[in-house]
Amino acid sequence: MKDYYDPRISWEELCESDHGMTKAKSLYENPRGVRENVLQRDAYDDSSIIRWAVFPMDVRYAYATCTTSVWNSPRPDLQPLRFGNDKFLVFPASMSGKEVGFPVIFSSVIGSYHLMASQTMFFPFFDYAPSAGILSEQKTANLSDEARNWLSELGFCDPDTDDDVAALPWFHVLAICYSRRYVDGNVEMLKVDYPKIPLPSSGDQLVKSSELGKSVAALLNVEQAAHDLIPEGIKKLAGVFGDDYRVSKKWTKITAKGVNPGKGIVSLPRDWNDETETPALQEAFASLEIEEERGFELLGKAHDVYLNDNCCYWKGVPEAVWKCRIGTRQVIRKWMSYRSETLLHRDLDVDEAKHVREMIWRLTTLCLMTDRLDANYEASCEGAYQWHTGSL
Repeated sequence: MKDYYDPRISWEELCESDHGMTKAKSLYENPRGVRENVLQRDAYDDSSIIRWAVFPMDVRYAYATCTTSVWNSPRPDLQPLRFGNDKFLVFPASMSGKEVGFPVIFSSVIGSYHLMASQTMFFPFFDYAPSAGILSEQKTANLSDEARNWLSELGFCDPDTDDDVAALPWFHVLAICYSRRYVDGNVEMLKVDYPKIPLPSSGDQLVKSSELGKSVAALLNVEQAAHDLIPEGIKKLAGVFGDDYRVSKKWTKITAKGVNPGKGIVSLPRDWNDETETPALQEAFASLEIEEERGFELLGKAHDVYLNDNCCYWKGVPEAVWKCRIGTRQVIRKWMSYRSETLLHRDLDVDEAKHVREMIWRLTTLCLMTDRLDANYEASCEGAYQWHTGSL
């Protein structure tokens, strides 16, 4: 981007260097005209390089600017939110399609309009106004008057001065939305609208639910370490076998509308092997106090997920993890689709391969929380708070 903003570098020189911003794309049909506009109106700024959530569990670097047309969808409404905010719940406005997944994700950074589906909205836990002139910075809980009244009735006062209280409703929402029982019972509603969440009428239940939501958030947030939440047995799964980290073209399907996931290279479901995989899972089930039969029921059989045809693969990916969707995105498959040799023009590096392995660990742990999340949903429904008007 320094080169792009440097007026001493001509358009022809940028094209010769194969700079990505010289290539026309959907809603970015006049790259040269855009750059001419940028050079007249803007200047390069290191602080504009930020972490940006592209898809579920896929965070990259981006150059954030609202200068017209540099981004095909610039999202100027999000730019102020990146200052002072590191907690967001992200919802799709709708999830069209036959298969839908969990209807929300936690993020510590802002990101793409297409993160979970075609229309994705970021809701910060806090409203933050930076200092301006004689006015000092202000941070208030992003809660309606009705939500504040509900918290007060449960014994939680003044969320504007207590970050933990302000976050209680949001983490509760996250916990409910990751209950399979909740999702399966509300599929048709979730396809067309935001989730409708039962609110507990007990302060103790709200705290319990919020604590579960914090664990879900930590597992989903790849910007935050989660090793303490992942059982040691699970860390023995999904080892990378082979040393050819080239990602096959089979993972990517390019159409006139853009990039879509290809079929990839995935083995048929198989039984867990008794030498290493089954003992590792038994160890994980025991540490989580899950009956062995139930643990295997939650995870399903095993897949081996191949980078390419040269037998480089992640061994022992639970069936439930491979199928896991957040919004309409099949998480692992979507991540792989943007790393094929067709797009990346290089192999994965070792850290990227390890990142996928950790995604598998995180999602496996999340799958094994299913019964606790379902029980929490049921407990929140029992004697749920009678909501009158408004929303969170």
